[in-house]
Amino acid sequence: MRTSNMAENSSPKIAIIGASIVGIACTVLLQRAGFDVYAFEQREANAANDRGVGLAFPQDLLNQLKHQNLFDDID
Repeated sequence: MRTSNMAENSSPKIAIIGASIVGIACTVLLQRAGFDVYAFEQREANAANDRGVGLAFPQDLLNQLKHQNLFDDID
């Protein structure tokens, strides 16, 4: 009895829509788990070059990123 249309040796392909901090974190964690993952972002790669960009991390998010080895401490 066949329960899936996928070949037995292939992992599911996963698309992450939105390359935000969370989108990229999900992409990395799923890739580490062995999935075939692609992240998509609608903006051009250099869209923020002509304006300043700042990132603010809530402490809980920062702690989780560090716990998952997705963020290094900055000295």
